[in-house]
Amino acid sequence: MRKCKTNSTAQTAAERQAQRRARIAADPVLLAETKAKERLRWHQRVRTGKVKLVADLSDRQKRLKRREWRNRWKDRAAKEKTAHSHYEIPDNNNMCTGLSAPSTSGHMLSSRQHSSGGKKVRRDRSAAYRKIKLLEAKLSRSQSVNNMLRKRLSRQQQTQQCETERKLQCERNTPRKTAKLIMKSPRKTKRALIYHYSFLSDVRQRTKHLKSHERRVAVSVICAWKLLKKNRMLSSLHRDTGLRRRNHGHQKLNMNKQRFRIAHTKRKVVETFFQREDVSRATAGKKRQ
Repeated sequence: MRKCKTNSTAQTAAERQAQRRARIAADPVLLAETKAKERLRWHQRVRTGKVKLVADLSDRQKRLKRREWRNRWKDRAAKEKTAHSHYEIPDNNNMCTGLSAPSTSGHMLSSRQHSSGGKKVRRDRSAAYRKIKLLEAKLSRSQSVNNMLRKRLSRQQQTQQCETERKLQCERNTPRKTAKLIMKSPRKTKRALIYHYSFLSDVRQRTKHLKSHERRVAVSVICAWKLLKKNRMLSSLHRDTGLRRRNHGHQKLNMNKQRFRIAHTKRKVVETFFQREDVSRATAGKKRQ
């Protein structure tokens, strides 16, 4: 079988990429063109949604992204520190003795206690962050519920206050004052008239076929005769509904006359009895037979 010869001097992909970057960095015009192309490519990827900005990420993705940035920054700082320690200028005393100062930076960076302590701090901070977020969500919900209940209570208090004021106004106002207040508003006037005529038509229909005693009961239940008489509305009630109160004035007058006549006759009988000579006398003394 024929073997293929391999070129031991062939460059890897990383080496070729490094040469390409060095060639671009050496040419200012080519570097500017490359940066413009990369910038255009970045904006296109952001518009298509392949790359998300930090503001568009969720809370968990933000935490992960920032943790990644912190780790990168720590790695870079550690590499710079170790590189600086390798090229550190030794002290004159150490140069004379031929001894170099021990470098503790690498030991401190690779300490197990340091890394475990950092992990513990990060876990505690993440747990505290999650707990704070939960508490903030609960607080916002409780505040929204509190605002809703406070508004509901204020509405109920306002409605109750309006109802009490309306009741007191109705109690204080006489029917004539109420009519004047209603006449100021055309809408209220229309509603009052509709209510008035609907009520009268209903009463008229219900009392149309009633008997005399039933009509008297209906009159006593429906009508407030003293108030109607005070406002001079008895004739209007009779004209609109057909209800009429029986006039008992003549009967009462006759009864009063009869009672006065009886009392007057009894008074006359008593006076004639006491004016008799054998019953009473004008002066003190013995009675004469």
